[in-house]
Amino acid sequence: MGAEMSFDCGMTRKANPITQKGLLGTQLEFTPLGVAGAKHLVASAPFDMKELRLRHSSLGDAGIAVLAAVLPGSSVEVLDLRGNDISPTGVKTLAAVLPKTNVTVLLLSGNSICDDGLQSLCQALPNISRLEVLDVSCNHISGTGIRHLAHCLAKCRSLKELCIAHNDLGQAGSSSVVRALQALGGSGSGSSSTASLAKVDIRNVGLAPPDSVQLENLVR
Repeated sequence: MGAEMSFDCGMTRKANPITQKGLLGTQLEFTPLGVAGAKHLVASAPFDMKELRLRHSSLGDAGIAVLAAVLPGSSVEVLDLRGNDISPTGVKTLAAVLPKTNVTVLLLSGNSICDDGLQSLCQALPNISRLEVLDVSCNHISGTGIRHLAHCLAKCRSLKELCIAHNDLGQAGSSSVVRALQALGGSGSGSSSTASLAKVDIRNVGLAPPDSVQLENLVR
């Protein structure tokens, strides 16, 4: 399945909403669903679709709670929640159910999950056994938050693509990511605790030139 890793940051808008339903997925991008719309979607749509794309749908934390109630056991593999005003509270709600889902692609760019939200997500990540793509770009994450991710990367065995771009990680936070990736690269391909990261997007995170070069060498 092709994963969409384009940088969004929740800033773009389109003139007309995209509303598509089909056998493979449901797209309600740029449609201001809100909580009421999320409840209607849950009530009217069987969750047997592979893709659920709700970018810029004004869900907020309350809307995320509505979706979280039906995700466990569903067929959804691609979950696109970019630009939905999700705070640490909403991410904590989502993280609690993700290990019970079939999600392989999780797109959270352009929200406000911040350090506390990322910590909640990282507590769940090692138990999301099928997750291959994670995008938390442009989420007001600092070096404090990214260290939680750095500490759990080795336990995320299925993760192949990671986007942390456009977060002000600072030198310390950026260095922690470099060290985590160095550890992955040095632990051997036969290790059961080694993630299979093939792509890491680290644009505009505050990397100093030495760490930037190291990270580029690690993931190219």
